[in-house]
Amino acid sequence: MKTHQQQVKHVVPASEETVENRVLALVAKEFGLPIADVTLESKLHVLAPSELDLLELTITLEDEFNIDIDDDEFDALDDLAALRDYVTKLLDPETVEAVPAFVIGHLYSDE
Repeated sequence: MKTHQQQVKHVVPASEETVENRVLALVAKEFGLPIADVTLESKLHVLAPSELDLLELTITLEDEFNIDIDDDEFDALDDLAALRDYVTKLLDPETVEAVPAFVIGHLYSDE
């Protein structure tokens, strides 16, 4: 088994695909869903049992991607494809950092 320091050396570039994977994984984790049940076609308001859950998701996304989400713009998003596109639009390509591969793996785990 690799140590934490060894795992950090393997990074995933912050491409649109990585943003997509991170958004899907965060949504699954935030709402306690299996990753297989979360797709780009999934409707935000169907996945989120309450407005509080959506608020918590915005906070998680802001923390994860170091972005500021506008409440009105977020409320207009329908599905996870729109959410992915919105997050991608907010990211400054010059400041996007690569994500350690073990973080992506951890987000996809059922722990």
